[in-house]
Amino acid sequence: YTGRDFCAAAACIQPDDHSGIPGTDSIGILIAGLISDRDLFVNPTQGSFRSALLHAYGMINSPVSDIFATYLDERYSATLEFDEAEISIKGTHGFTWHLGGIEDPDVESFSLSSSIRGGPHRVHTADTYRCMEMCDDLDYLLSVLSKAPRVFLQQESDADPLEDLSRSKQIVTSVAKVWAPLRRAIESGGVELEDDWSDDE
Repeated sequence: YTGRDFCAAAACIQPDDHSGIPGTDSIGILIAGLISDRDLFVNPTQGSFRSALLHAYGMINSPVSDIFATYLDERYSATLEFDEAEISIKGTHGFTWHLGGIEDPDVESFSLSSSIRGGPHRVHTADTYRCMEMCDDLDYLLSVLSKAPRVFLQQESDADPLEDLSRSKQIVTSVAKVWAPLRRAIESGGVELEDDWSDDE
């Protein structure tokens, strides 16, 4: 998460016996060993461990990029696009969602755009930090985006359990411009728009 003002993630490491090794060498050995432990990194329960390494090294062009890409693919069928510095995931109704701004120091969390059946990207927000509470939670974002745009119609009671993405006025109105079912639902009152959490700040 280079370039973002996130709270530093912490991971507790307990070496077996490094008492005779200089501190800097010991840390280097531990980090090298942890990075090489692919099974630990892709384990769904090791969120703090992944966050610590991603915070230290970044997502793109870093020692953990390949492992991170494997995790995204196996866990969410999402793709880490190295050239575009973004994460893409297929949603419903032919949509593909793109979380970008990963290497942009001016983006606090992620930019969010979509493409439909391979068409051009349409930006829905330049920074999720401005219109969502769970703005940088990848586990939440990827899970709910895989159900979008259907999630905006609230067809499933558990489609968006935290009701964060589906209640973002900026994102919902932007998606409605390119997806007629959502636009009609808003016009008929079936989907109500609420102020984004940051509107009152």
